[in-house]
Amino acid sequence: MLTQHNGLPNRRTGLTTLQNDRLDSNPWPGDASIIRERKSGLALVVHNGGLSWAKCYRKDLYYPAPRLVWLCVETGNFRGFFNASTGMYLSSSNDIVMPVEAFDSNGQFVPMRDINGGYLLQTPAGKQVAIDSRNRRLVTRQHAGACFKFLKV
Repeated sequence: MLTQHNGLPNRRTGLTTLQNDRLDSNPWPGDASIIRERKSGLALVVHNGGLSWAKCYRKDLYYPAPRLVWLCVETGNFRGFFNASTGMYLSSSNDIVMPVEAFDSNGQFVPMRDINGGYLLQTPAGKQVAIDSRNRRLVTRQHAGACFKFLKV
């Protein structure tokens, strides 16, 4: 086979494939996934009513803690993310990404495939979900978004 499934160029051909595999899948409505930041490997969780980061181990792919699992939902060709263990959705408001109880237009995202694997999450307004380097909070900004991997569980 001439292509790999991780989004990296094939050494022989130089071609890149954007196919999915379980460790880097396209967030699709109805799929349950662990949302992991590509750079740090940490997983997004809801903790004490806010977003936090947790270590993600290989066993979590087979027996995930409920707080790690996000269900992908769809509305109007946009994706949303619901954490069933807390009943919270991801939402962006005033350039801050936070968990909320009700799904609305602030919870709409567009996953944009990154050539090196993973996905940038973009809002309908064109801002990218990023990680604030000072406090590791999720924010939205015009450029330099974070890349996330969606690990199908």
